[in-house]
Amino acid sequence: MAIEGRTFSVRVQRYGMDNIDTNENYQNLEFLNSSESAVTRDSMYRSMQGKQLEAVDNILHAVNDPIYVGKKCFSIDGPGGTGKTFV
Repeated sequence: MAIEGRTFSVRVQRYGMDNIDTNENYQNLEFLNSSESAVTRDSMYRSMQGKQLEAVDNILHAVNDPIYVGKKCFSIDGPGGTGKTFV
């Protein structure tokens, strides 16, 4: 059980914020297109260099490796301008 005030939903209720954490927000997204997403993914992957590519390859290997089932948590850290958001 979460401690009062430490969960997102409690903060939403307490401060009167809109609860955007619902599946309803994602059901009507007509702009999502898997073939367009694949083209974008491939283009971005080809644009990666050096440590970016190494990090993505390592993460993809872990995601697809059955040895790591249920043991997947990734954190990307680095100075500003190194491409963390792009990765």
